[in-house]
Amino acid sequence: MDIKIRKKDISLFLYWLFSALVLRALFIYVNPNLDSLPSNLEPIVTSLIIALFQWFVLRNYIKEAAQWGIFTFLGLSITSLVVSGFSSQISALFSENYNGTEVFVYLFFGLIQAGEGLLVGLFQWFALRLVSPRALWWILFTAVANIVSVSMNLYFLNIVASSPTGGQITVAQDMARTIFIGGLNALITGVGLVWVLKMKIDFDQIEETLEEDAAFANDNEEIEE
Repeated sequence: MDIKIRKKDISLFLYWLFSALVLRALFIYVNPNLDSLPSNLEPIVTSLIIALFQWFVLRNYIKEAAQWGIFTFLGLSITSLVVSGFSSQISALFSENYNGTEVFVYLFFGLIQAGEGLLVGLFQWFALRLVSPRALWWILFTAVANIVSVSMNLYFLNIVASSPTGGQITVAQDMARTIFIGGLNALITGVGLVWVLKMKIDFDQIEETLEEDAAFANDNEEIEE
């Protein structure tokens, strides 16, 4: 099992985590302006901002960072449209069986977040598969990260709802919650990304090695002649 930690692995993880925290903090201030956009335009703008942030982080680590950014934008945008289109049907299905109980809430949002993670991870896989043979595992990491982060978010909201404040969340609490949830998601996906890229395929090195082998073979043939 490959457990050797390189400086590049640590820097990638820290940049990924830091950018996610900055992004969450940014959305706290940007969201009120995004709410004024048409409902079908808001997820597109949000997806574009996230894709640009991730491209900026990965551009120094993989040559396919541009493809990653494009597929991330497409994945997030399409997923938002799909989820918004089917969430009401899924909600109705669960309501019939769980009657709006706490179990229903966790199952409903868990299913939604798992689906989002799988779809976005699948789109990003199209770029990542060019980089690492472990790329398929990335889809699982994104799904798990979404499920864990939304579960913690619901747990926090349940605590607040049962508190003496009657469910009122202060601005400071909401900021802390948002940044914590974003950091938790980035923590899981960051570990996954580092693990996937530890088996990165260096196509330039492979091509260079093949050229050297071919040149060596030609030299041997000339010597034999």
